[in-house]
Amino acid sequence: MPELKDFIAIGKIVKTIGIKGNLKIIPLTDFPDRFYKIKNIILFNEKNSSFFANKNSGGYDFTFSECKVFDNYINVKFVSFDTIEKSRELLNLFVM
Repeated sequence: MPELKDFIAIGKIVKTIGIKGNLKIIPLTDFPDRFYKIKNIILFNEKNSSFFANKNSGGYDFTFSECKVFDNYINVKFVSFDTIEKSRELLNLFVM
């Protein structure tokens, strides 16, 4: 299991966008373009102080299938999260 001290939060998932599983992330970094370069991320649940397991892969890594950086937010879609119902479980998690 990953350790929190090894990661920093670079964004927070705040809402779903549309019905195809896209999510809105508020960046917590001065360099939101870094989202274009990221291959895998880990999600952290602050409420219960634990990392969020990816049920689709069996691990903790999540991969972007789409990423668009805008002025105030980032629009992303994760691999295997292709419906709004699946993506809702990722709301309020921190991108690490």
